[in-house]
Amino acid sequence: MSQEQQQENKQKIRIGLIFGGRSGEHEVSLASANAVMANLDKDKYEVIPIGITKTGAWLLGTEPTQLLAAPDAQPDSTQSNQQATTAVTLTGDPNVRRLIPLQNGAQLHDNGALDVIFPVMHGTYGEDGALQGLLEMANVPYVGCGEHFTSPSVVFPNIRDIFLVIVAFLQSIAKFIAWRPDVVFAKGGFVSVPAGIAARLFNIPLVIHDSDSHPGLANRILARFATLIATGAPLNNYPYNRKLAHYTGIPISEDFHPYTDEERQEMKAALGFESSKPLVVITGGGLGAGHLNEAVAKRLEPLLELASIMLLSGTAHYDEMRAFTPQDDSRFQLLPFINSEKMAQSLGAADIVVSRAGATTILELSALAKPTILIPNAQLAAGQQEKGASRKDQRRNTRTGAGLSGAQPSICRHKPGTYRDELWRRDRLQPNQRRGTFG
Repeated sequence: MSQEQQQENKQKIRIGLIFGGRSGEHEVSLASANAVMANLDKDKYEVIPIGITKTGAWLLGTEPTQLLAAPDAQPDSTQSNQQATTAVTLTGDPNVRRLIPLQNGAQLHDNGALDVIFPVMHGTYGEDGALQGLLEMANVPYVGCGEHFTSPSVVFPNIRDIFLVIVAFLQSIAKFIAWRPDVVFAKGGFVSVPAGIAARLFNIPLVIHDSDSHPGLANRILARFATLIATGAPLNNYPYNRKLAHYTGIPISEDFHPYTDEERQEMKAALGFESSKPLVVITGGGLGAGHLNEAVAKRLEPLLELASIMLLSGTAHYDEMRAFTPQDDSRFQLLPFINSEKMAQSLGAADIVVSRAGATTILELSALAKPTILIPNAQLAAGQQEKGASRKDQRRNTRTGAGLSGAQPSICRHKPGTYRDELWRRDRLQPNQRRGTFG
């Protein structure tokens, strides 16, 4: 390759096109890859073909037609540069993030670096999330759905849920016939949709409340049948009928209010922590948050040098976290779940809270005038947590942390002490929130 060609290619996006594989749809993948290669803009992209043989070998430089003609092809460096193939592999080490040659003395262009991977795989190891899982582990950008959305453990439960919604609709009809309610109140979430539709069927008034800053799918469906709509944010955030919608705010318990330093010290002692040491409460919401738990476990020792830690892991993650966290350290408590009353006590005792960005949680923390780091989950509810965390009228004392999306940036990319001095200056923070009430 001439220097002029090399300079031209450096300005292009290097796409690693992976095709072939060990599945029964090997030939289908080759045909798809051939079509992709033929239609990609050669002026913008430098396509790096990576063929996987039926035996699972990765060959760099293999054209789809080559692999079709010789499905068990072996590396061949004796051909011209345009046709030479090199056996390569990709490790799950995110510090490497490049193709590694398996042949002694083999040299790869640009040291095997790629800008993005384009998987054109079909069947087993391609459409089941296996390849995507490897790419996510290696922190390599790729095209298409993530491993989470192609995994059978996600797809099959979603198919099952379709039938559960139908069953729930029939159950709602039976309950409404027996109970004959005067009104149905729905708070959102897919579990409320069957009851809301059944209410419409019986012409029962339906009242919905939307806590999120932007409506989710369930509330958008139910809004078509609603008699009255209450919102947690100003109406300009919603597409609802203005004749039906009313900005009521979000009702929260009276237990969520600012506490004095003396009260917080007493609450720390009651929870079993040293009253004079700063307390950080970390919660991933009702179901917990795996990435947040993992980040805490990795940085727990330096965190405990700064403060006591209460981690609410979620019931599903509790047993796993017990294996990675100390059980006899007075500075640390691991809890699966706590009720609303104890949550108010725990958050009230905290000097700093690290939390997901649910709408109700943001309002509760604001009512407590609590210094907070929000870590919104971009994969939930069409990014509602990210949108909610950005609302100034909901968060006066919070700082938004890393969002969890795409290839999962490191939550703990900052040193544990980065936000400490800023957030512990409590005299700079004043409560400023709107309490929602239904009148």
